[in-house]
Amino acid sequence: MGLSEYLCSYNNLISATTTTTLIPSDSTTKSTGNKAGSKIVRQRIQIHRIISWALVVFSLITIILGYSISRHWIADSTYVTSLHLVFEWGFIILLLFHVLYTLRYIKISSFRLLKNPRLHWLRITQQITKWLILIFAGLVILSGISYYEFILVNLIPFSQHQRYDIFLIISIIFHVMASAKLALKRRRVKSKGYDIAIVLIGIIFLLIALLLQLSRLGHGPT
Repeated sequence: MGLSEYLCSYNNLISATTTTTLIPSDSTTKSTGNKAGSKIVRQRIQIHRIISWALVVFSLITIILGYSISRHWIADSTYVTSLHLVFEWGFIILLLFHVLYTLRYIKISSFRLLKNPRLHWLRITQQITKWLILIFAGLVILSGISYYEFILVNLIPFSQHQRYDIFLIISIIFHVMASAKLALKRRRVKSKGYDIAIVLIGIIFLLIALLLQLSRLGHGPT
């Protein structure tokens, strides 16, 4: 073998080695893609949970302010009414974004959950209360919009605004109880004390909501 042939063979060997080193294998590319995909999914789920808890906060503040107006808990009703409307519109915007975000990015198979209801009963409770929240929130929003005189189409009279909020409150309470329990399960927290606390707090909020509703009925429509 001449010198030129030897150098040519050496160059081909170096080229092949470099190519092999620089070009990643299909398995490595696939693994990297799976990790990136899993990270995106986790981020979307985290955003979904943050929006969900923000909705809970906005809904509770809106409901408390609404009761403050109807029960005259605060003397300056004009300021409270303005604050109530701000949080109400914040709740509406968050709810719409939450629904669109869930439909776009969060896929939960209800049929898969129903195949094993004893295992997935918390998820099933979440799903049922989620739709109840959407239904009753829609009724509360539509009846609340009638407050604005410039809106010509009033599908539901404003007098019905407080008749639907009790069902919305009950749905939210059960939804939050199920979500709290699932949050503990994700963190692998197993304690009967936490379970009892969730149930007791839920019962207390339910009793408060029912007592407020009964007191409203006793005073007639407001």
